[in-house]
Amino acid sequence: MPLIKFPLWTLESALPLVRRLQPDTRQFGYHLALGGGVLNTGESHKDLDLYFLPLDDTDAAPDTDALVQWLDEQFGDGTSLIDARYTSEHYKAKRKYPYGGFRIDVFIL
Repeated sequence: MPLIKFPLWTLESALPLVRRLQPDTRQFGYHLALGGGVLNTGESHKDLDLYFLPLDDTDAAPDTDALVQWLDEQFGDGTSLIDARYTSEHYKAKRKYPYGGFRIDVFIL
């Protein structure tokens, strides 16, 4: 049986994407943070974990629905990330997106 190679996210491959997205997240009242294996070990064969955290320096409430719509526009329609490991009621949305043969998991607080 041939070896199946999975896409590999690295810190170097993730940073340009994070830096491209970060400036636009403020319009929705969010700040973008990198997490998971890419941050902790520098790589992940599974996914890129992106966390969207509410900004403290604005009077406007974060607009989760608008952020999700914007992410869907950036990556295509995402799907709900339903996984027993992510059961916290603190998340307003958890979604996964395909991205050029890779996967992005999004966690919105």
